[in-house]
Amino acid sequence: MVSMLTDVTGIVKLDPYLEPFTGALQSRYSKAQQWIKTIDDNEGGIEKFSRVRRTVVARVGGLGG
Repeated sequence: MVSMLTDVTGIVKLDPYLEPFTGALQSRYSKAQQWIKTIDDNEGGIEKFSRVRRTVVARVGGLGG
């Protein structure tokens, strides 16, 4: 199952109807991996990045907004 996490060939093997879309799936997967790396490198990881919204909402909400 781990091999499915490295590219889209695993998901296409599970669902052959996706084969015509392999190129698009691989492109989107690659773009998602680039964004995850960017977030990891610049924001301290996806977990920390996702918590920023809570902080911003709490501060804005706390200001009477």
